[in-house]
Amino acid sequence: MKKSLLMAGLAAATSAAVAEPIHFASLDPIVVTPTRTAQTVDASLASVTVIERAEIDRLQPRSFADLLRSRAGIDIAQNGAFGQQTSVFLRGTNSNSVVLLVDGVRVSSATTGAPAWEFLPVDQIDRVEIVRGPRSSLYGADAIGGIIQVFTRQGDGPARLRGHVGGGSFNTREGSLGIAGSSQDTRYNFSVSRYQSDGIDVLTGVGDDRADGITSNNLSARIDHQVDERLGLFASLLYSQGEADFDRDVFEGFVARREPLLRDWNDFTLASLSVGANIAVSEHWDAQISLAQSRDERETFVDEEFDSRINTRRDIFTWSNALAVNSVWDAVVGIDYQRDTVNATTSYDETSRYNWGGFAQLQGALGAHNLIGSLRYDDNEAYGSKTTGQVAWGYDLSESWQTRVSYGTAFRAPTFNDLFFPDDPTFGPQSNPDLKPEASRNLEFGVRYSQQDLAMDLVIFQTDIEDLIIFDGIPQNVDKARIRGLEFELIAELDDWRLGSTLTLLDHENRANGNELPRRPNASARLDVDRIWNGWTYGVSATAQGRSYDDVVNNNRISGFGLLDLRASYALTSNWMLRAKVANVLDNGFITVLDFGGDPLNQPGRAYYLSLHYQQ
Repeated sequence: MKKSLLMAGLAAATSAAVAEPIHFASLDPIVVTPTRTAQTVDASLASVTVIERAEIDRLQPRSFADLLRSRAGIDIAQNGAFGQQTSVFLRGTNSNSVVLLVDGVRVSSATTGAPAWEFLPVDQIDRVEIVRGPRSSLYGADAIGGIIQVFTRQGDGPARLRGHVGGGSFNTREGSLGIAGSSQDTRYNFSVSRYQSDGIDVLTGVGDDRADGITSNNLSARIDHQVDERLGLFASLLYSQGEADFDRDVFEGFVARREPLLRDWNDFTLASLSVGANIAVSEHWDAQISLAQSRDERETFVDEEFDSRINTRRDIFTWSNALAVNSVWDAVVGIDYQRDTVNATTSYDETSRYNWGGFAQLQGALGAHNLIGSLRYDDNEAYGSKTTGQVAWGYDLSESWQTRVSYGTAFRAPTFNDLFFPDDPTFGPQSNPDLKPEASRNLEFGVRYSQQDLAMDLVIFQTDIEDLIIFDGIPQNVDKARIRGLEFELIAELDDWRLGSTLTLLDHENRANGNELPRRPNASARLDVDRIWNGWTYGVSATAQGRSYDDVVNNNRISGFGLLDLRASYALTSNWMLRAKVANVLDNGFITVLDFGGDPLNQPGRAYYLSLHYQQ
């Protein structure tokens, strides 16, 4: 078959990262997220950014937010750093309008609808695929802005041991140990890591004056076993657990606190587990069956005493089939079942709901024309049924140039907080069980150029969202939003040099009042330049973000900012590598979020980091 399912295609799409002298990645990589099949970026007819392990090693990000910052179509808002709440806005949509997948498993909080981006361990990640634009027609609810899929490390070849130790500013300490390889018909990866930092004081003069840090213990495992030529089995696990401090803003008469103020923190757990089988039913039919579970759990301690607990769990069953219809057309059809449950000290009116979904996709090439169409039907216990679809047409102008146009619909599901949060004795109703899902329409046009040493992608798009959910006394479907944008990406390689640049321009507004959507800048840009020379790799990254507003009424303005990072790596031997980074070289003070009282949530200034890496 020309294509395979997500997990089957993963073997071709990813490979174990090797800590040899840092190398550059492919400019036209294989991706699996846009169409649930393995194919090149050009063939996917989608706006896709791929971040390989080689690039992660080269950039030395301190968090997943650092890795994503100012990528095409992406804006980041953080309540500080070092484990503080992080929001990812994709194409100007809400942070809970982006789906996070970990090895194909949907991971987010059922109560807020948003993923805990701040707890994703970067050292356990092999690859990231960012798909911009609606994908509800394949993945269901919440994929209005797009999909971000994280793949954990895999093994291949002889067993290789790897590990690292490092540290730096803010009393940061980190380390990892892993082994990956293959033996006959089995591939495996097991790795553990720990990250600890004292952090910074997130709120100056508010709450306690201690630094707010994080301790994170992480584990990932992956096993793939080929039983015979028709049957393959797989299991995947990502687990992160730890503590993250925070400063709690205090309003007089609203929150009772003892004096002196003691430590506040969250105990967190973020986990994803999947098991399944890939079955070659026939020469023209591949099937995959998987069972998965994800968890987002948090216990909050205030003044060093237990305050609250919110644990959410998602159980998932998926049956997907890839079919070669004939020499021109390929199809993907499948069903999935998802059940969300909440276990919390808050007495939600409902604590579980299920969703059944069925999807189908047809893809083919007719000469220079490439066509993709997909359709999905969802039936949810809480808010009823929803049908979404997408069509895309691409035309190959030449071997290097391609144009594409697509139209798609998507929706965001009301969360447990929206639908089932209990009434407050003082403030009255806090939820609305009659809410409808938000609905969106997206139209985009793109031009892509791709050669061996140069890749460029330019996209313009418009997204219209109806029944936008806002909190107006209670959550209500009262608003409409329109988001127009331009995205540009460029990757170029010349001998030992690599350059990557992005630019995003957004025009977004709430159509009810003309206000801009909060915490989304109108412009952002990124530039990464690296050179490999004589065992060294030198690099610089510059990111810039325009101004935004912190509130829906546009009273609280957040200034734009620019950041500059320097980094270097040196291969001491074929097995040992030394890496160093200076983050925020110019020591710029910047913020992306204000607290409820209008106080800035601080970000770290200039910082230094050094690490030693070993790879067999």
